[in-house]
Amino acid sequence: MEEISYKYLREVHQREKNTPLLSRLEDDFYQGLNEYLKNLEKEYNLIEDKDLPKAKLLRDEIENAKRTAENIYEQREKKIVQAALVARKGGRPNIENLTPAEKNLFESIVNSLRKGYENIFHGKKPERNVEYIKKEEKEKGDMLLKINQEIPEFVDSDGNRYSLKKEDVVTLPREIANALINRKVAEKEDLEN
Repeated sequence: MEEISYKYLREVHQREKNTPLLSRLEDDFYQGLNEYLKNLEKEYNLIEDKDLPKAKLLRDEIENAKRTAENIYEQREKKIVQAALVARKGGRPNIENLTPAEKNLFESIVNSLRKGYENIFHGKKPERNVEYIKKEEKEKGDMLLKINQEIPEFVDSDGNRYSLKKEDVVTLPREIANALINRKVAEKEDLEN
């Protein structure tokens, strides 16, 4: 692998910017990039007087390197998403220049796009991310409910409007959720299913 420097990052950035396809990167590019940034930070932190010209130069290099690295990633990310869209439609995008980490990202995006397509056009129920829902519920003090019958539109004390239909699975504030459960128009949804 070529040793990462700010000059090298600028070259990669220019290559990435000037071609519609992913440019070739070493498999360990991102690992090398992280090491480069850590080393710069370490060197900067060793300087006691942050007003010294060397400290200012290092701080500028760190900021510029981070910005350039983010630009490289964002440009590559757009190309990966475009390739995933082509793959979802059955095409064969050129993905030979993906790093291993980017291949994982690409495959994850393709799988999500395919599941979304299946859910929308073939009526399959979307899979629920149980960990995400549990975390969200705990953070907000909300409750996951399954609605048992159509409920006329209503407004809560904060002015939020709710229009709930039979079979809807929704997360609602506990106060509203408990009222609906007590009226037997909803039941608490079990996340373990």
